[in-house]
Amino acid sequence: MGACISSTAVQDAKPLTPAAPGAQQPTAVGIPDGGAREGPSDEAAAESARAPAGSQTADKSVTAAAAAAAAAAAAAPSVSPATTTSTTTMTEAPKQDVVKGDNEHSLQSLSLTSQTHKIAAIESADGLALVEMRINQLKAKYGAPQGGDHIQMPTVMAAVAGELPLKDMKNELYWVGEISIGQPGTKVALNFDTGSSDLFVQPHKFDPKKSTTAKATGRTFKLTYADGTHVSGDVYTDNLTVASFATKSHAIGVATESTFKDEGTDGICGLAFQNISMTKAPSLFDSLYANNKSTMKNHFAFGLWEKNAVLDLGRIDKSKYQGDMAWSGIEGKAGYWQTGFQINHASANGIIDTGTTLVLGPVRDVEKILKDAGCELKHQDGLVFGLYKEGAIKNITLTFGGKSFTMSKRALSYKHEGDKIIASVCGADMGSGAPAWIVGGSFLQDVYAVFDVENKRVGFAPRKA
Repeated sequence: MGACISSTAVQDAKPLTPAAPGAQQPTAVGIPDGGAREGPSDEAAAESARAPAGSQTADKSVTAAAAAAAAAAAAAPSVSPATTTSTTTMTEAPKQDVVKGDNEHSLQSLSLTSQTHKIAAIESADGLALVEMRINQLKAKYGAPQGGDHIQMPTVMAAVAGELPLKDMKNELYWVGEISIGQPGTKVALNFDTGSSDLFVQPHKFDPKKSTTAKATGRTFKLTYADGTHVSGDVYTDNLTVASFATKSHAIGVATESTFKDEGTDGICGLAFQNISMTKAPSLFDSLYANNKSTMKNHFAFGLWEKNAVLDLGRIDKSKYQGDMAWSGIEGKAGYWQTGFQINHASANGIIDTGTTLVLGPVRDVEKILKDAGCELKHQDGLVFGLYKEGAIKNITLTFGGKSFTMSKRALSYKHEGDKIIASVCGADMGSGAPAWIVGGSFLQDVYAVFDVENKRVGFAPRKA
């Protein structure tokens, strides 16, 4: 899942702006066992995506709001390089590469309007093909696949109100957490996505007829893709409980029909802003806050880590990060968590997206970044990738609010391609109207990230080792 980028939304790439003279250079981060993620072809099922042909609905149906992204995201101003920056050296606990078994759930894209699916040809795809499919996935809005058993969530839940444990799926490719819908409660495992705003559950995951609090709205939704596949259903309202917080009459898209044949999570929970909501409803977090103002703050935070991953709702846990938060304001009115930043001291602007794995930017900009990092450039179908030998990549640093965060070696490695590693920073021109950059889990796994709704800003601090 991930950044909600419409197939019609694109923004022309802007040239990199050189660093201001005297800008402080970030300190390299020493990371043990910084190898690329390993995994068999089962992971490839999630790397394929369908570009949406449009979202068409019947009478009284809910129309898709992809146009919101196209209209407003392009207007966001670029950010000039800061003349001085403070440097953060991020430490990372030692990890071991995970080899995924054949019986694991296949990776989900988990967003609004693209779909992952298992195809025999994809299962034999090499590393570059997987990255290319991942990028194609980003060019559409993401969708949640149908089917699959309920995901086994952590059995030890935190006692703190607002602390929702997340389960790392597919070795830090996405994370899911559990909520309860209706009365009696039905537990569903969702991917919490700051790149979208709606809550959807897939067919057979929740039956509103069995909930005494579910109410039909009379509206329907239908998502149609260029290859003819689709998902459709009805919009209901019902009561939800998440991490000890409850809300009433929240809008839920309940899929009743889907041509997708894939295993995966039970759905998506968008945490972006209401103006891109397909159901025109507040996000789940906004609903929770409106009903629990006396016991929670108007912000939430993610720790997207291999172990002890968490979504903190209405709270910031200072025990989970080091130093002070670096804050960066939300720009434009596109409805996304979109902000200005720098990457290797060049100005950039993009979405902070918990539902995306990669860090993705304009081809021309990424070519320079990867070349400066010592990568061998690989061009394929209009995309650019960086290949490097183990341990041979130089630092790639993102700067928010004047504070620099050097990506760990582990975070920079996406997948093996023969005897080389594919960097998790890739180049793709997303098209007119879309934000130029998407900052996903490859960066976020090194930090504790705060999404401050009240003050319209995002904050980052190095995670505690």
